[in-house]
Amino acid sequence: MSLLIETIRNRNLQSIWSAVFVSTIGNFLLMLSLSVYIWRETESNFLASAVFAVQWGAIILSAPFVSFLLQRIPAAKLAAYSEWLGVVVSVTIGLVVDQLWLVFGLLAVRGLIESVSKSARIVALKTSVPEDLLGRAASLFGTGTFVGIAVGSLLGAVLIEVLSLQWIAVIDGLTFVISGLFFYTLWKRTNDSKTSSPSKPERAFRSAFLLLKTTPDLRQHFVWVILTTALLQGFHNIARTLLPIELLQLGEQGVMILQAMASVSFFLGALFVTFLMQSESSRWTRLPWLIALISIAFMQASLMIPIIWASLLSYALYLFVFEVAFTFCQKNLIVQCPESAMGAITSSAQSLATLGMVVVILLGGGLSDWVGIQLTGWIFCLIFVSTLVVTNLAGWIASRSKDQTPEIAVEGAENA
Repeated sequence: MSLLIETIRNRNLQSIWSAVFVSTIGNFLLMLSLSVYIWRETESNFLASAVFAVQWGAIILSAPFVSFLLQRIPAAKLAAYSEWLGVVVSVTIGLVVDQLWLVFGLLAVRGLIESVSKSARIVALKTSVPEDLLGRAASLFGTGTFVGIAVGSLLGAVLIEVLSLQWIAVIDGLTFVISGLFFYTLWKRTNDSKTSSPSKPERAFRSAFLLLKTTPDLRQHFVWVILTTALLQGFHNIARTLLPIELLQLGEQGVMILQAMASVSFFLGALFVTFLMQSESSRWTRLPWLIALISIAFMQASLMIPIIWASLLSYALYLFVFEVAFTFCQKNLIVQCPESAMGAITSSAQSLATLGMVVVILLGGGLSDWVGIQLTGWIFCLIFVSTLVVTNLAGWIASRSKDQTPEIAVEGAENA
């Protein structure tokens, strides 16, 4: 408990947490409001879901660019500049909201900026928090996002009916100004001028993936950060609009209410890891695939249960269990990864996870327009189970062979 209190009191963690919290408030206020606005104007599930898909689409190819910047600019300083650049993009979106093609182009630019900021935040956490506090700090790190989502969603539920999208975009821009100030003061306070030794992007990524190849635990957490984000969070980005509007008939404000509920589930999942999953030696904590399987079962149940409160409870459990799996793997990825490889590995994980998530969002949005959200859920259950088997089959066979080896050796000795 003393380590947890010391972690919470760490000024550098407080600065990063506050920056993420404020930025997320504005981000989700604008993104969810924009998604609802486009759904009103077009009545297309696909375009409403594409608000998130397009914003993240640029992240897919961003890893070399992000790694290049992190080798040359201190992480906290880079995060500050990224947030301030986001101000210009957000305000411009508000000014051209009636021209959807231009809005989607700006969302792609916004996604690239967000990619830089997200990777820089993680590297700043790794370099500014003491090693003995890093595990808990990495677990608590995401709670700023979840609380920000809750506040942003609740504000959206109120402001979407009383303010134009232009004013909502201005509010979003102001949150980015404040967030950038938190990162900038962190950089000044720590006097952080550390960067990785500059090298060509291909050399940095070759070294990073060699590290993953030779470090099984690190590789496992890298893979499951990608898979849980792509499949489980990807489907959430479809269902958080369609579940309250189409299945539960809660109306447009139901989107904001469900997102606020979701952020509570995420927050509690991160706290669960902070308090109960700091030990890396417990065998059950090495089974993120099993935790994720439980999550997807709750996900499909929420789509099939016709009772509103029971459906929402099942959906909340789906997100809680997903967050447990994701936070545990991300925490271990941050703790175990050497500082020299952080930029390449975190940007790669983010790009690959986003690629998977965009595929899920676009495929799921299109399928839900065609066959409905419930059948789409069953299709993704099948995809998840198939992916689980493919990614774990070799490990299961190797583990089983290892367990049987002593028995074979004993029998051989007895026969001799």
